[in-house]
Amino acid sequence: MNSSNRLVQKLCNFCNVLRDDGVSTIEYVEQLTYLLFLKMAVERQKAGLGEVVTIGLDWQSLLDRDGDELEVHYRHILESLPPSSAEQSLTSQDNRPVAFPAD
Repeated sequence: MNSSNRLVQKLCNFCNVLRDDGVSTIEYVEQLTYLLFLKMAVERQKAGLGEVVTIGLDWQSLLDRDGDELEVHYRHILESLPPSSAEQSLTSQDNRPVAFPAD
């Protein structure tokens, strides 16, 4: 199995675990997106393209923790990331997702 297939299999396994824990598809896609962003930020930094994420809120800071400490730190990272303009436009004043009417 090549490295791309292994990565896809790992992602599918993570999705299965999250789904089995009651996490919706949209929620786990969002979480995987954040994790991929953090991982790609470290790859970008290694390539000499500059720092994207503050040290201490980066991929390595996740690798340095486990268990409850990891979960608390991950939530802290998510709260610390500045919202994108797209997120701001899709979020209401009280930080709840905007409800879109059904088709």
